Amino acid sequence: MTELDGHDLFTALGLSPIAAPSTPVVSPSTERTPLYASGRELYAGRPAISVQVMQPGHIPTVGQICLDEGLAAVLTSGTRSDPIRTIGDQVARLREVARDVTHTLADANRYSGVGRVSGVQNLDVGWVDAQLNLGFEYALTDSPYIPERDFAAVDSILDQVSRMRRPVIAALPIANWWLRDARGRTTLLERINRAAVPVALMVEHAKDPMGVVDVVRGLVAILAAEPPVLLLRSDLSAIGACAYGAVGGAIGTTTGLRHIYPKPKLDKKGGGYRDPQVAVFVPQLLAYMSVSKAADLAQHPGIDKFLECACHRCNGLGVEWITEEVVAFDHSLRAISTFAMSCLGTLKSPQETKAGWSRALELAQHKHLDIEGTTGVEVGIPKFFGAWRPVHATGE
Repeated sequence: MTELDGHDLFTALGLSPIAAPSTPVVSPSTERTPLYASGRELYAGRPAISVQVMQPGHIPTVGQICLDEGLAAVLTSGTRSDPIRTIGDQVARLREVARDVTHTLADANRYSGVGRVSGVQNLDVGWVDAQLNLGFEYALTDSPYIPERDFAAVDSILDQVSRMRRPVIAALPIANWWLRDARGRTTLLERINRAAVPVALMVEHAKDPMGVVDVVRGLVAILAAEPPVLLLRSDLSAIGACAYGAVGGAIGTTTGLRHIYPKPKLDKKGGGYRDPQVAVFVPQLLAYMSVSKAADLAQHPGIDKFLECACHRCNGLGVEWITEEVVAFDHSLRAISTFAMSCLGTLKSPQETKAGWSRALELAQHKHLDIEGTTGVEVGIPKFFGAWRPVHATGE
């Protein structure tokens, strides 16, 4: 296994000038390049924040976001597709816009859906080589889902990666028990340190795994591992993870890519999980909100100031204008990129980045309460606000 060197700084994130929301997104003629700082990185030059995408039609937009904002991409295979057969097409679509795919990761996604693979399974070295042959700096394993207390599955994945002797990241799609339970997190940390290979966590939960205090505590504990740790398939908590030592985090373009859903229970018609309605990120609230709720809130006097966004798409408008899924995630990822830079800042110490994340959540919570007090409409404060607070309060 190739050892990783240098865990000093995150790469710079390039932020593009603002464009009118009605115009197509194009490459900026000039770029701003604020430093996105942390104490660790996977390797020199890799962006800390990635966009996780599955739908082929969404990839060109993701490529443009990555090009404009200095982000990386995580290409995710469909649960019914052959990853090796589809990765070439996905990369071709991304390369047409983003040009450089060096920092791309590819998620085989064997761990989700009705027919997900779980437990002890052989990893496909051919899948690893396919990624490296496409020019990726690192490959991500096609790992199975790891149920709670399945210690053998964890050992199997890490042992196989240790023997691959390639630049590989061990994907660990885990039940949230591994972070929530004291024994689970302690064992997982020991196994990761013993294997001495970089790992990428993807966490299962019916809603938001980072909305559970003990899951966040467990995540922070794992981020102290000696090898680099990434948090994939996440939402805004990817920024919090980076503040606490993750070498990278990936934010999904759609709700279904922001955590692992529990295995679907088929109904009588053979159906399973249905992706909920389109959600849009509201920068001042640091929260995703359904486009219908955003539109409803905008009708109340004095609320428009809370919905304003200065991203490449919105150009100062309120997010209530957004109704379509691609526009929603395009706006959301650009706005989140700006937040990542402003929250974690340039060349700040780990203590400052943690404090910045905590302060941002506290301010956003006050704005939620202001809206509710003004309109009488329950906005719904995200649970991850409260789950991260005790971690910062106790200095973990």
